Amino acid sequence: MSHGALLRKLTGQSVVYGLGQAGARAVQMVLVPIFTHEFAPAEYGVIDVLALVTWIATFFVVMGSDAALARLFYEPEDGAGRRTLVSTLAAWRVGIALTVAGLMYVLAPFLSRTILSSPDYVKYVRIAAMSLPFTVFVFFQNDVLRVTFQPVKFIVLNIVETALVAGLSILFVVGMHREVAGVFYGRLAGDALAAVVGLVLIRHSLVPRFDRKMLAGALRFGLPLVPAGIAFWAISYADRWFLLRFTDLSAVGVYAVATKLGTLMMFGISAFQLAWGPFAYAHEHDPNARGLFARVLTLYAAVASGIALLLSLFAPELLALLVPKSYEGAALPGALLVFGVVAFGGYTVAGLGSNLARQTGNQSIAALGASVVTIALAWALVVPLELVGVAVATLAGFAASTVLLYVLSQRAYPISYRGMRALSLFVLALALWAGGMWAAQHTPRAASIGLRVGVFVAYVAIASFLARRMVVAHDGPVAVAVPDPSPTPAETI
Repeated sequence: MSHGALLRKLTGQSVVYGLGQAGARAVQMVLVPIFTHEFAPAEYGVIDVLALVTWIATFFVVMGSDAALARLFYEPEDGAGRRTLVSTLAAWRVGIALTVAGLMYVLAPFLSRTILSSPDYVKYVRIAAMSLPFTVFVFFQNDVLRVTFQPVKFIVLNIVETALVAGLSILFVVGMHREVAGVFYGRLAGDALAAVVGLVLIRHSLVPRFDRKMLAGALRFGLPLVPAGIAFWAISYADRWFLLRFTDLSAVGVYAVATKLGTLMMFGISAFQLAWGPFAYAHEHDPNARGLFARVLTLYAAVASGIALLLSLFAPELLALLVPKSYEGAALPGALLVFGVVAFGGYTVAGLGSNLARQTGNQSIAALGASVVTIALAWALVVPLELVGVAVATLAGFAASTVLLYVLSQRAYPISYRGMRALSLFVLALALWAGGMWAAQHTPRAASIGLRVGVFVAYVAIASFLARRMVVAHDGPVAVAVPDPSPTPAETI
């Protein structure tokens, strides 16, 4: 199959998985105006921080087993072996989830005081702890549906979960007046019901078998990713932590709305990420695999950076439609976080070489280095720039993680990426956004909109020109070069 046909296949799978995620992203945005009108910024900040705590707990449950499932699923030669792998990892994940949830429940008073600087939120922490096993198992069910290439079931599960969580959250908050607790009750009930639906959908992939050797192999692959996950926790949480320590929960609440712009961007990015892993591993042994992989990075950078530019240029107008005036300060940091999401997506492509070479420790090195960048910048910028300062730190952290992993992965498994071209497209979009917004502030409103449209059109023209300049292969433009096993620093980037 030609590169073009394979890329069309990847695009099609990304669209399908994007449809599965579209409902979740759309409903999250629908909930923003509802919850921002129901809750003051400080209350919204509590919701955001505890959602992040749940995300961190989820990471400690998964411990790289999702990446291991994607990488190892295609190695058994028959369906029985693959079902054994799925069943083994399912049992492992459920056991760890119950353990972590129990610890969260018991330590709720400590977590409330430490994270939110108050003992008043113990109830919320405990509800979040009870929902954790269901949330984690729904994630696992999505992983299974992806690696078994069952996109219709994937979409069904995501739509069901989204509808249940959103509908029940609105019921508890608006209908039953359960205030902040209603958000967490909605998550608990919605994920519990969705987990039952997901169990039905993956039932044919589960058998009553547990293989310790398979588990050991999965952990050997996944556990080196744990330090990377901890580092990404630092990158993701540093902004909220510094805001809590140097500002207040109201600032965190406004910043939570800023992150929702990143959520919009994650719609497309996560669709690509969900398709990319199984696609890349399934075609690992194709004769022209490296040339195909090389082409993806530049195309990703061009398209994702363009979408980020468009979303960021019109972030003020978008937020004005969605949230009360008390949250309007979210536009500028939100735009920076949108570009941070693009950088985070690039990390997935840049790290492919390390995963193929099974040198997953490279991801930990890159993420730990990037976390140092994030924390240092957040500490330096939070006081003078507040929300914008920590958003800059987060963007810099994600960008640093991708660049560092790119360098390490090229040493482990050289792929003829056009790294400098991809980085240039990203920097170009970021610079055009900054220049466009500065100029827009000094022009009348109507002219401002036209100016920003012109900025976006300019980016599209430049990106299209660079795409046409890609080296032509036998089936179309593709970034193909003879990989140098010892690239110089300039070639690496």
